[in-house]
Amino acid sequence: MELPVTGIHLVDFAFGLLAEHAYLIAFAFAVLENVFIIGTFSFGETTLLAAGFVASLSPADRVSPLPLFGVVFVGEVLGSVLSYVVGLHGGRPLLHRFGPTLARRIADAEGYFVRRGSLTVVLARFAPGIKNFVFTIAGVSRMRPAVFVAYAVAGAAVYSAVVLSLGYFFGSNFNLLLKAVHGVGYGAIALLIALTGWIAFNRWETKRRRERDEAARLATEESDGCE
Repeated sequence: MELPVTGIHLVDFAFGLLAEHAYLIAFAFAVLENVFIIGTFSFGETTLLAAGFVASLSPADRVSPLPLFGVVFVGEVLGSVLSYVVGLHGGRPLLHRFGPTLARRIADAEGYFVRRGSLTVVLARFAPGIKNFVFTIAGVSRMRPAVFVAYAVAGAAVYSAVVLSLGYFFGSNFNLLLKAVHGVGYGAIALLIALTGWIAFNRWETKRRRERDEAARLATEESDGCE
């Protein structure tokens, strides 16, 4: 089966690039999405889903699922270990060096880590935007290297398998999904888009409310400190 042509030049170019260099690109993004700071701005999950999608539609001699899983798995472990080492040697001053810009993400990651302990290293794989901080916080907290690596390996294996499988499933059933989309009609698609927009707006509003509450709390603490 050939890769679909969407008519969107950027998407078609990305699919073509993945078909030619899937292993290298998947490995690079698997590493980057777990690296301290850098992971926040990477598109790791999207890229890996796309890699699984391409693997399902490409000849086995070009992109094969098992080697793809292998390079993604190694990249995930390597990226998380790099962040752990950064935290281990940089310590807490490293986290505070970035000030209010990333304070919220760091606070969320620390809360995540405190609530779930060592298991966070596994669960954080599925928390986009904060997982790279969680691995760094594990280093700051002086989690034993052997324990961290064990959890990192387990999490990387599960995450790599799930994300690539989702992409692969979507690609394998692409024609069926297209028929389903045509079957439900444009009204249902519009409803789905509206629902997605409503959810996104509510998440944005909740985030703004939290930021206002946090700013008010900090202002109150500063005023109390001046008295």
